[in-house]
Amino acid sequence: AFKKVSEYENIMVNVDIKSTVNLPIVRTLAEKYGISILIETVGALSETERVLDIINLFETAALGVAWNVRATFFEAGESADTTIQTLGAYISYVRVGDRADGRDVLIGEGTLPVELFMNALRSLNYDGYICADENDEITNSDIVLTHFKGLLQKIDRDAQKPMEIYYNRDK
Repeated sequence: AFKKVSEYENIMVNVDIKSTVNLPIVRTLAEKYGISILIETVGALSETERVLDIINLFETAALGVAWNVRATFFEAGESADTTIQTLGAYISYVRVGDRADGRDVLIGEGTLPVELFMNALRSLNYDGYICADENDEITNSDIVLTHFKGLLQKIDRDAQKPMEIYYNRDK
């Protein structure tokens, strides 16, 4: 299903993996209006080979990937290298979250090898958005983002410029 949000905004699309037959229509609209469709690597699609199958099936530059790092690592058991080798050219957006003992925790406080994943993105010269996912313990976005920024700066001491934080919703 899709709906037009407004005359000036993108078309919002929610496509279930079981209903990929809707993608030809959505693809046509995306190509016509210059819209990117991002397939998130979560749930049944946390195994990135499945996402690649969909991308190859529809053969369009309108399809990209929203890489959910927590899902590919904890649900599918994929390493950063596996995901990069499978979907690297299609990654347009990244969501990072961490987990410990079955609970979502602040990034860097769980078992996700954050540095390996950041290095994998660096190998792609990725310069898109990285989203810090929520966790079960701390829901204050200021704390989560400040912690994430500090962690990334610790990982990348050679950063040339300070990282910018973008809020994706009004406070």
